[in-house]
Amino acid sequence: MKAQNQTVSTRVAELPKLAMKELWSLWDQYFPRRPSHHNRSYVEGRVAYKIQEEAFGGIKPEVRQQLLRIGESKSRMKVRKTSDIRIVPGTVFMREFDNREHRITTFVPLHFKKRGIKKVIVGPEGVDELVAINPSVFAISPIQDPTLLKALALAHYWGKQIDDGVVTDAGEIARREQMDVTRVREILRLVIIDPQTASAIFEGRQPRTLSLEFLVRKSLPLDWELQRQRVAENGG
Repeated sequence: MKAQNQTVSTRVAELPKLAMKELWSLWDQYFPRRPSHHNRSYVEGRVAYKIQEEAFGGIKPEVRQQLLRIGESKSRMKVRKTSDIRIVPGTVFMREFDNREHRITTFVPLHFKKRGIKKVIVGPEGVDELVAINPSVFAISPIQDPTLLKALALAHYWGKQIDDGVVTDAGEIARREQMDVTRVREILRLVIIDPQTASAIFEGRQPRTLSLEFLVRKSLPLDWELQRQRVAENGG
C-alpha cells in the first residue's frame, strides 16, 4: 500500500509539469468530453482527483448524490429538464421544507407525462399504491456547517454541469449564478477535496476550526494526503 501511495503521489505531483496536450490525454481517459473553455488549474485538479479515486476509491455514491441535490437546491441556475421522465422502482424523491427533509420512495415504474400545462404521474395499470411516504427528517444537522456544506455542494453541482456540457466554464456559471467569477472559481475548486474530508464536512465531523475561507484562500494541494495534513494542521 505504501508503494502504491508513493506511485500515485508521484503521478499527481507530475501533473503541473505536463504539457497541455499530455494533460488532455489523461483527461480523455476519465471524462466523456472536454469543457469548451478550460482553466489549467481546474483540469489538473479534476485529473488528479480521478487518478486518486481510481487507486483509493472515491466519495460514497449516496453522499455525492446528496451533495448534488443540495447544490442544485442552492443554485440559481435553471437547467432545462425533459418533460417526459421515467422513474424506476426504488427512486427516492426528496424535498426540503421548514428545515426538514421529506422523502417519497417509488414501488413501481412511474412515468411523468405532460398534459396541457400540467404534469401527471402515470403508473402501471391496476396498481393502487405507487409510492411510500417516509417520515420527515431534518435537512441539515445542527452539527453541520451550513456555509461550508453549501459551498462543497455547489462545487460538485457546478462540476457536474461542466462535465455534462450544460455550462462551459466558471465565467458562465458566474453569470448564471449572479456571482463574482473569482468567487465561483474559489468555490469550484472545492470539488477536488479528498473523499474523507468531503464526507466529514457532509456529516458535520470536520474540525470545528475548519472554515470555508480557510479552504478557498489556501490553495489546496492536489495530493489527498497533503490535503488531509493541511486540514489537520488547521484543526490543531
